Amino acid sequence: KNKNLEEKIFSEIGVIKSKILLNGLVNSIYLVKLKDETSCVLKITDDKKEDWILKKERRILRKFNRDYFPKLISHGSIKKHSINFNLVSYLKGNNMDSSNQDLSKDVFKKLGQVLADLHFKCEDIFGFVYDFDTIGADPRIHNSYPGPYKNGFDQHFIPAKGWVDHLVRKGSRYSKELKK
Repeated sequence: KNKNLEEKIFSEIGVIKSKILLNGLVNSIYLVKLKDETSCVLKITDDKKEDWILKKERRILRKFNRDYFPKLISHGSIKKHSINFNLVSYLKGNNMDSSNQDLSKDVFKKLGQVLADLHFKCEDIFGFVYDFDTIGADPRIHNSYPGPYKNGFDQHFIPAKGWVDHLVRKGSRYSKELKK
């Protein structure tokens, strides 16, 4: 990435120290320290291509106030650099996908409850989030799944079931739990 552009963006947001966590083509994630010594996570997105990702994240984080969800600290856009950003609290811990150990079944139950809460309580309208209050069809889905979905459950269940079936076919160590 362009180091000069990165420094300009960080300066405008108030970042004094950074470590890149994910360097994507249009989405990048940093662990940063702000001028007030707060450590947080900065997510930057190209506002012309993938700005819906951060809008969707903000919408979800505003609805949930739980220990296992980061808190939205601030967000914005820097038009002259065509950048959108979310600044969220930093949660210490390990990612499930980086663990070399088998996870307990309790982890799957807790994760299932989080997902159930997220999809059950969050929205009463369904579809792709274009803006905080504008919802429509997901533009990325063409022929992969039938559409439009009948409801929010179908919108999430059909793709998730596809992933579960794929993981089971590939012999995941969690196949038994995934089948349940």
